[in-house]
Amino acid sequence: MKKSKIKNFDSQEGSPSLNGDDINRNEQFQLYRNGKIYLPRKSKTMIKKKYKIIILVLVIIIFLYFFVKFVTNFTHISYSSIEYYKFEVSKLELLSEIVKFKELHPELNPLIDDPIFGNSEYDKNVYMAPMFFYYSDKQRVLYTVVVETPRKNQSAIGFYLIINPKDKSRENDEEINFSLSSAENKKQLKLFEERIVNPLHKQIQEKYRHSKKH
Repeated sequence: MKKSKIKNFDSQEGSPSLNGDDINRNEQFQLYRNGKIYLPRKSKTMIKKKYKIIILVLVIIIFLYFFVKFVTNFTHISYSSIEYYKFEVSKLELLSEIVKFKELHPELNPLIDDPIFGNSEYDKNVYMAPMFFYYSDKQRVLYTVVVETPRKNQSAIGFYLIINPKDKSRENDEEINFSLSSAENKKQLKLFEERIVNPLHKQIQEKYRHSKKH
């Protein structure tokens, strides 16, 4: 089969001459005409596809960015800053022990008539069961959550927020490990451990020690 030839352009007109003997019609090549480059139709289609893919990827990235931002602002709670304290009991047992603990220490229990923080009842079916404590001397409510851990018969209480119940706007909530200074954060964690975590651990240990004797 003869190879197709492309006639040489007149070099006197300023256009470079091309030898068509070595060019196959099925191969992609650039053709110079009057100082301009003409790309084969196949090359143009590929370039358009590449641009479309790049634009599509950029649109997806921008969409995901604003979607994540919207979800974060909408839910308000990121939960990434919560300080967790583990207990060697199931989630239901820990919830039950917290209720007993607040009954034994009513000063740590928010006012029952408060529609938000007076949680004498709790939803045991949610992943993060909210539990509220109260510092009567500081007039601050502590927002905590009780969760299960991957380990069997283990759960945890997470310290999340310090709330001023008088501030109905909730704009001044203080998030543990996030919105407090380093010194103030350590102070609040230590206070939480002394007033709630350590006494609660002691209560659970005494319960199981007593049950083993009988």
